[in-house]
Amino acid sequence: REITELKKATRELEQQKEELQNLNEELEQYASLASHDLKEPVRKIILFTDRLLGYKSFEPEDKIKTDLLKILGSAMRLRSLIGGIAEFAKSKQYTDSFEKVNLNEVLHDVLSDLEILINEKNANITFKNLPTIEAIKIQMHQLFLNIISNSIKYSKDHESPVIEIENHDLDNQVEIKIKDNGIGFDSEQAEKVFQPFQRLQSEKT
Repeated sequence: REITELKKATRELEQQKEELQNLNEELEQYASLASHDLKEPVRKIILFTDRLLGYKSFEPEDKIKTDLLKILGSAMRLRSLIGGIAEFAKSKQYTDSFEKVNLNEVLHDVLSDLEILINEKNANITFKNLPTIEAIKIQMHQLFLNIISNSIKYSKDHESPVIEIENHDLDNQVEIKIKDNGIGFDSEQAEKVFQPFQRLQSEKT
C-alpha cells in the first residue's frame, strides 16, 4: 500500500512539473509577444517627444520643456524595461540574465516613474548607500515599484506616507529593510506577500 501511494504521489508530482513547464513556456511566449508589440508605440512616444523639443527654443525654466523631458526620460526607461522583458523571456536559465545591478540607480528610476503618485500623496521616501548586487534588473525594478506604490496606496488617511529604505550587511549577504507608516496588514498573512495575485487589504481600516 505504501509503494502504491508513493507511485501515485510521484505521478502527481510529475504531472504538476509538466503543467508548470507548459505554463512557463506560455508565459515566455506571451512576454515575448507583448514586448514586441509595445516597442513601436514607445518608439513613437520617444520620436514625437524629441520632435516637440526641437520645434522651438525653450527658455531654461520653461515648464513645457521640463515636462517633455520627463516624458522622454520615462519613455526611454520603458523602452529599456521592454527590452529587458524580451531578453528575459528568451532566457531558459535565470542565471543567464543576472548582472551587476546598482540598487540606487534602480530606485531613482522607480521614484521617477512614480513621481505623479508621490507628489499627489506628498510622500517622503528616503534611501542612501544601497549596494550593487548580482540580480535581474527588471525584477529589482518591479520589486521596488510594487512595494513603494503599495506603501503609498495603503497609507493612512490625512497622513503623508513616509518610506525608509535601508541597507544592512550581514556576513557577505545583503539585507534591504523597507519601513513605512502605512496601515500595515495582519502578520498571519505574511506568507502571502510575495504570492502572485494576492491582496492583503481589501480596504483601508
